[in-house]
Amino acid sequence: MQYDANPRNEWIWFSFGSEFVDSRENISYNLGGGVRKRFHYPWRFPRYFDLGSAAFVMTRETYNEGEPFPGVLPMASLGGQRLAINVTYVPEVDEQIIPVLFFQLKYALE
Repeated sequence: MQYDANPRNEWIWFSFGSEFVDSRENISYNLGGGVRKRFHYPWRFPRYFDLGSAAFVMTRETYNEGEPFPGVLPMASLGGQRLAINVTYVPEVDEQIIPVLFFQLKYALE
């Protein structure tokens, strides 16, 4: 779930929360927010490309003994008025974590 505070501005502040299960059936929860810079295109789709970062607090059963930990990650978004794809890069910061590209499909309910 994501909320964009000002989706029509050049700088977009957002907040989010999620729960997901990875390919090894490990459950993760996160809550956070961030900011993205929007670049507009003149054609219909994709209409914009965003670059930014997200700060969060996350829990993961197999990391840090399940205790919450903070993080900041780069992110990008490509989309139109209602539909977008968010991409986040998770680098290898620990031997337990492999580098991952994380994709999310975003649909606006407005």
